[in-house]
Amino acid sequence: MGINELNKISASILVMQRHAELIRKMRKRIPKKAIFAFNTNVDAVRHLSKRKMAGLRPPKKLIPIFSAIRKNEQKEVVVDRKTISWLIKNFGVDCFLVGGQAGNAAHTASLLGVRCFLHSNYKSSSLLSLFRKPENVLIAHGGLFREADRISENGENGVHFIIECERERYIASYDPKKPVVDAEFGKAIGREIKSINKAFIGGFHLFEEPSHVIEAADEIRRWKKLNPSLRIHLEMGESQRKDVLSATKKCVFPLVDSIGLNAVELRQLFNKKEGESLILLSKMVREILFHTERKSIVIPSTKKADESLLFASFVASYRAAKGKLPTFDELIEFARERRSFYVEKPVATVGLGDTFACAYFLTR
Repeated sequence: MGINELNKISASILVMQRHAELIRKMRKRIPKKAIFAFNTNVDAVRHLSKRKMAGLRPPKKLIPIFSAIRKNEQKEVVVDRKTISWLIKNFGVDCFLVGGQAGNAAHTASLLGVRCFLHSNYKSSSLLSLFRKPENVLIAHGGLFREADRISENGENGVHFIIECERERYIASYDPKKPVVDAEFGKAIGREIKSINKAFIGGFHLFEEPSHVIEAADEIRRWKKLNPSLRIHLEMGESQRKDVLSATKKCVFPLVDSIGLNAVELRQLFNKKEGESLILLSKMVREILFHTERKSIVIPSTKKADESLLFASFVASYRAAKGKLPTFDELIEFARERRSFYVEKPVATVGLGDTFACAYFLTR
């Protein structure tokens, strides 16, 4: 073995050691508690090829998704129970996962040791049993917060059917309950909020009308009144209604400290070129986390933000490579054995954006 090869190996080992050191640093920085709201559901995931879908005549509500698949463009649409049943009957399901931005983020955080106060309008055992560390997931039930594995209820879940096709995701969202603030959560969180310094919120893209946005904004404002030091991150999604998106910009943006979004969501906000849109958004919020499959940036950039950005890449990379969420111990071991965190052929892509944003925000 030549000198050049030895130098490359030494440099690689040094990089892996630095990665492990960063993860240990983030372990000390991550909060003990956090709030996650407002959308939690079951994700029914199916990996499909375009060939598998060819020749099928979809229900009317699925035409936008089938059209987006032909164009290789991300798409999410709201559907009814009948449409979800059609998807399951015709395609089957590969696996069921905790879904929703709040649910995904709480699942990520719970495995990293965070006590997660999770807002969910669905509290069935079939949903809550999907958490790998349910003792760290706290659900408002009977006026108090209880660990997810201590709640045993039946009832219908919100189900989002997710088609993974050629590295893109297409989502048909069915939510039988209106995505409004759960009264039990609102009552119970008031007793806990002063000991919590971070809240991760999402789901506004699926709200049915502007009044629901206003209701959620009032709840967030109440949190801030009870705990002025609470730091809030808003994770965007593909909006279904322009009036709901406008209400979110007007009522929610002024209440949050940071916003996470991808290229599709940024285009919905301003319908301008990426750079121009980011400048416009930077005038509305303190911090932007812009993340896509190929890149991620924070505006404004700082040393601590860059550290959290790298850590978030590690967590998302683990999920992409292993198909599951990591604990800190698993993450350190992962860092020691990999030279690169780019995953060319991911085992899973569902929830990666929420996992990435959550890991960033919690250690920011």
